[in-house]
Amino acid sequence: TSLVTLVERKERMEKIAKDLVFYFNEKKVVFPQGKAMLCASSKMAAAKYFEYINKIPNHPKCICVISSGEGKKKKKKKTKDDIKKEEYLKPHYRSKKEIKDLIDDFKDEDNDYELLIVCDMYLTGFDAPLVHTLFVDKPLRDHNLFQAASRVNRKSKPQKTAGYVIDYIGIGDDLKKSFKSFNENDYKDTFHPTSEMLAYMAKKHAELLSFFETPIENRHDLDGIQIVELIESLV
Repeated sequence: TSLVTLVERKERMEKIAKDLVFYFNEKKVVFPQGKAMLCASSKMAAAKYFEYINKIPNHPKCICVISSGEGKKKKKKKTKDDIKKEEYLKPHYRSKKEIKDLIDDFKDEDNDYELLIVCDMYLTGFDAPLVHTLFVDKPLRDHNLFQAASRVNRKSKPQKTAGYVIDYIGIGDDLKKSFKSFNENDYKDTFHPTSEMLAYMAKKHAELLSFFETPIENRHDLDGIQIVELIESLV
């Protein structure tokens, strides 16, 4: 309960929602047809993320898909809080056909649905090559973690060559533990920690800057041969 209270705190979720929208729009520059998924900690969290994200300017068009859970639990007298919660979730409860149609729309690159928000559904056995990023705000372990991460491992030419998992909850340690069940060759080079990627980008940035180390401000004082030599030194 304490974890739910912390994870589903309004200020935290609103901050994550803003970060998600920013990241998605940055990614959209290089992958206009790309889409994403958000895995929320509970049905209520999924519905709240739908609300918060839709309040942010230039947000991706969202679908929130959660199961109603009807028939799974013994009926009991509902409290006022239960009724209030059900009313909040009700807009996201749909029939199987409605869900299928929405998912088909989401997987269609010509459809403007861009973000699928879920809690438990579609984290396994769901193939959508256009999904470039999985935003995770729910504890996941073992095969559930691998299955969820696999939602973004399908290539989609020409822009998508890799998928991304944005971790808001802290699944890194669980990911390392889950790897122990597999042969190292099965997952080598599959995941790259952010720290490694930052170091790689810093190295590439330094290499790019070194390209401009040759001084060119005095080029107007050079003769033809010297200009050619200067150009050759830059190539």
